[in-house]
Amino acid sequence: EPDFSATFNNTSPPATTTHAITEFRIARALIKNAVEAERQGFAAMVINHFQDAGLAEAKSVDQITVMNSRNEAVTLFINADTHLPVKKTFTWRDPTDKQRNTEDEIYDNYREAQGITTPFTITRFFNGEMTSQRFLTSVTHNQGLSDSKFEAQPGSPSK
Repeated sequence: EPDFSATFNNTSPPATTTHAITEFRIARALIKNAVEAERQGFAAMVINHFQDAGLAEAKSVDQITVMNSRNEAVTLFINADTHLPVKKTFTWRDPTDKQRNTEDEIYDNYREAQGITTPFTITRFFNGEMTSQRFLTSVTHNQGLSDSKFEAQPGSPSK
């Protein structure tokens, strides 16, 4: 078609491992190219990468951070257009080694399930390393939970 063109960008040097520095380089390039594509008025951007690598950061998001007295923080990244969560980040200090840990959860592939917009792809990371990825095929909300599941059991502490 005369109104169609494509531009392909690659990371240089090429990414050959999934080391954290490589992931950072890919994320940096992806964010830079996404911002430039939006500035130039591109209608779409194809991302050919199987991990997060900055995908959540490339979307236009509102960021909300809540922190408690133990310096643990939860940051929500909310899509500015759809108002759906894109990413949740939880940071905390390990009580043993005092190192800061980060757990990320990326939400994608939203679809309607019983009238509720639901992420059908959920990817989790711990300190930058992917720990799990779930691809849901169906979702049922509020199905089959009896009230007894929410009652205190004998011998359990009460508040």
